[in-house]
Amino acid sequence: MDTTIHIVDVNHYDDPVDFHAMSDAGAVGVILKATQGSSYKDPKFIEFRERAMTVFDAACVHSYHFLDDSDPNAQIENYLTVTDGMRGRWLDYEPNKANTCSLDGATSACHILAQKQGSFPGMYGSDGGLLGQALLQGHFTVCPLWIARYSTNPPLHKGNLWQYQAGESATVMIGGKGYDLSMFMNGDADACKQWMASLAQ
Repeated sequence: MDTTIHIVDVNHYDDPVDFHAMSDAGAVGVILKATQGSSYKDPKFIEFRERAMTVFDAACVHSYHFLDDSDPNAQIENYLTVTDGMRGRWLDYEPNKANTCSLDGATSACHILAQKQGSFPGMYGSDGGLLGQALLQGHFTVCPLWIARYSTNPPLHKGNLWQYQAGESATVMIGGKGYDLSMFMNGDADACKQWMASLAQ
């Protein structure tokens, strides 16, 4: 299996983080957890973002919000408050125990964020999970797609990024640590950088 590394998903659980090691391994950018639900803010987001921007192009340092079952308007307000002035936003749509976001909630959050920022956000989720099921129903097809499938085979759904490794079951290590790793599905590292930058305009 090709284990090309283009993008690394990072949140506070990954601390300490070596962004230089990620770059040395071939990564051209990161997507950092910023918020979750209507009030949670990742305590390492600002620090990680500032540090990542000393290693990667600013346009390749993106953020994501983990959706839950709270009010979509409140969730997007929380996300925008933390990422004010930043672009390259993603919504993470996957199960969350008793607080899983509904499909209606996810589509509402997507459209609210699109209206606020003037373009559709990226959507992240599992090929065979909530996002994959939503795609089969015709939802989120206009969004950039970051699809998780931990397999030697690429996602069944056509996407832009393929997350092929979960940090907790890592076989590919960076600086001796396992991370969630993704590759760009439509070209090489330079093409990935250009695509990431296009989402951050």
